Amino acid sequence: MSTRRLTTGAILAALVLSAGPAAATPVTPPPNVAGTNSEPPPAWFRAAGVDRWFAYGSYCWTTACLDFIPPSRRTDLPKLIARAGQSIGIHLSFVPKSIRVRVLATGRVYSLVTARDTHWRVRGSGTIVVEVRAVPGSASYIARVVR
Repeated sequence: MSTRRLTTGAILAALVLSAGPAAATPVTPPPNVAGTNSEPPPAWFRAAGVDRWFAYGSYCWTTACLDFIPPSRRTDLPKLIARAGQSIGIHLSFVPKSIRVRVLATGRVYSLVTARDTHWRVRGSGTIVVEVRAVPGSASYIARVVR
């Protein structure tokens, strides 16, 4: 009987294959910020098999800082249709140093696994802000969770 050792590469390959297909960007055009040539890359979420872009929140990225009006006054926030307890995918096109979700209605903050593709378990309805730090700066992305 022979024994077989798993190398780090074999373990990594098994994990990648078990994770399923990589997230694809939404088919609609990503948001953009008029009047600036420095904005963070757009981010998107996957909920119930649907991919949608987050709206930009305030950011400081490379050479520009921009503050938006408060999320409660924004009409351009995408709807994230999910029920409490459902896991949603959050996808970035860059490597973050930290990532967390702030639920505006409760003020609760949830630290997420720091990765380009991560997940968050929905806690209820309302506006969420995904706050990300990376080498080029910090950015926030916003969506409105509805049932």
